[in-house]
Amino acid sequence: MSYDSPVTAGLDLLRHVPPKDVEERMFDIFQLNPELTDEMISAVDIPLKIQQDKDTHQDFIKCDYNRDGDSYRSPFTNKYYPPISDGQTPSPKLRKLEELANKAFSSYLNLFFRYGTLSVYTWDLDGTAFGLGVFVRKDADPKQEGFEGNISCSDVFTITESSSGQYDYEMVSSILLEIKVQGDKGVPVILSGGCADSKVKSLPAKNDIEMLVNVGTMIEDNAANFMEHVKQIYVSKMTEILSYTKGIAIGGPGNTPQDQLAAALKAHMASNSVDLLV
Repeated sequence: MSYDSPVTAGLDLLRHVPPKDVEERMFDIFQLNPELTDEMISAVDIPLKIQQDKDTHQDFIKCDYNRDGDSYRSPFTNKYYPPISDGQTPSPKLRKLEELANKAFSSYLNLFFRYGTLSVYTWDLDGTAFGLGVFVRKDADPKQEGFEGNISCSDVFTITESSSGQYDYEMVSSILLEIKVQGDKGVPVILSGGCADSKVKSLPAKNDIEMLVNVGTMIEDNAANFMEHVKQIYVSKMTEILSYTKGIAIGGPGNTPQDQLAAALKAHMASNSVDLLV
């Protein structure tokens, strides 16, 4: 296969890598060709990581949007960990919006994920535009035997004032998931992958609260369909493959490890199309 650029080749390679290995493989590519770093690092989604704010002892999300070098800014204290003296921070107006958003979106976390870690970040852009990102990582309950995994959800907005009191919201959403289900015979099935989606809307907002309502509404409207899409791609297809390969192997249905794994997947995933890790 031929590619029009090294970046395209690198991105296509990473498409075939499990999410947990993407970051490591991406940096292997950078070692081979350092010139690809800036363009690829902004185009590749990697699983979200978690760090603790040492002042408040609260967990927050680590991602490119709160990163400065090797340090990450906490949305709770606006401090970088490890500490740095000149880390970038949002303007006072955006910082106020960021603090309000982190409090407001805690209910979104409880409603759609029941538990996990959520962080909202803002950042300044040119002109009248600014960025806002809502990031969630949820790990499977360790008390659930035979089921491991995590899901990373990102909703990144570019918000631009188009006229007095009217704003354009460009939203890019992405999901990365890795799920491991253990069968009764000790044979695991690992599902991993991700997908992305985008939406654009123009909505009025008189103040920060109305703006966050618009952001939350766009996320909620997109969430159910988006997560159902993920389930259909990664779960339904896997159970179909398991059933097919099992049928070829023994000539018909039966109580094989593949049957048990397919049943386990359905049991874990069918209860709620949005809450993939329950």
